[in-house]
Amino acid sequence: MTSKLVLRATTAIACAVAAAPAAAQEVTTGVSLSVGGSYDSSPFLDSEGEGESGSVSGFAEVEPRISIADETSNVQLAGALRYAYFPALDRSNEAARLRLTGNSRIAEATSINASASFLTSRAIGVDLLRQDPDVLGPGGELPLPPDIDPTLVNQRGRTTSLGLSGGITHALSPVSNLSAGVFSNWRWFSGESLGGLGRESTTTGANLGYSRVLSERATLNVGVSGSLIDYEGSDFGDARTLTPTAGARIRISETGEISFGAGATFIRTDLGAFGKDNSVLASGNLSYCDRAIGGSLCLTGSRSAQATGTSGVSAVSALSLGWSRQLSERGSLSLSGRYARSSNSTLLVEDEIVTASTELYGVNARYRHRFNERFSGYAQASFTEATSSLVERKPNFGIMAGITVSLGNNR
Repeated sequence: MTSKLVLRATTAIACAVAAAPAAAQEVTTGVSLSVGGSYDSSPFLDSEGEGESGSVSGFAEVEPRISIADETSNVQLAGALRYAYFPALDRSNEAARLRLTGNSRIAEATSINASASFLTSRAIGVDLLRQDPDVLGPGGELPLPPDIDPTLVNQRGRTTSLGLSGGITHALSPVSNLSAGVFSNWRWFSGESLGGLGRESTTTGANLGYSRVLSERATLNVGVSGSLIDYEGSDFGDARTLTPTAGARIRISETGEISFGAGATFIRTDLGAFGKDNSVLASGNLSYCDRAIGGSLCLTGSRSAQATGTSGVSAVSALSLGWSRQLSERGSLSLSGRYARSSNSTLLVEDEIVTASTELYGVNARYRHRFNERFSGYAQASFTEATSSLVERKPNFGIMAGITVSLGNNR
């Protein structure tokens, strides 16, 4: 019922964004088509003893993008659809990620926003770490902390997730804003997952925030969020969380900016026949970016309580480092590293409570050369490893090369 209310609220906000009066609109559309080949030593991060060997693969990828903007509204769609086949393993990975965002100023002091995201993959661990590095947005926006659940590598089937969110922001004065929002995330699995321990879940919640500009360089942020986590199949692992936070955004130089927050998460978990568990987790987030270190450098991190692919709320710590630089008029280089750890995941195994932990980390380097306005080529190398108290995993070393053609128009 709660998730349905969030769905209705988000849909209403999205419709309001889409129905905003159209002034002089600027529409940008484009699509990138890539084909290439790769070699991976363990593309699905299978466990030791499963006999997985390295394999070359061929892949094709389509990346659409659409942006519609006018004086009061902006709607953007971006994503990627990818198919890769590994002949030595006779396995394939069909993956997709899509994100739709929109915002609109509906009154002089009031704006609304909505977003939807979709992700699906058979090799979720490798795909999460191969994404482009987290860098400054086109408008100078700081990247969000990484959203990585390392327990997802403990499954061989497909992982699919869907997220919806919507919110409203009202300017109380020229230096202060009040915001409120709702969100809901669904996650489900197909095929063999976590040795049969993978559980589908829904997380639904709301947040309230207040911000105040203290000076030309600093802004204060305080807020509170709450969520309900529901696992399919039984009440075991269901949880409620409440998280108050306080932080700031500070421009520390002409090229560098930092945003941070700290708080505590109060958690109440249903352990079925074992009763209820109450706990408190120190939580926080950090985003730092600087444009003066030979390009764009961003460091993001977070510690939070979230639903995992097993059951129950786990303490998830994540860290991401991204760097990109234009080496010449035609050549660019990007480097990234990501790390995530899930601790104290609670599972019910043969009527006994088992606590598990998982780590996922990797590095990625990509060089791209633009031949002309439409054609470019790239080469990429990556390393990914997962460690788990549930099962031992083989690390993956991968190399990849491809050709991209970019098509688009601006009218």
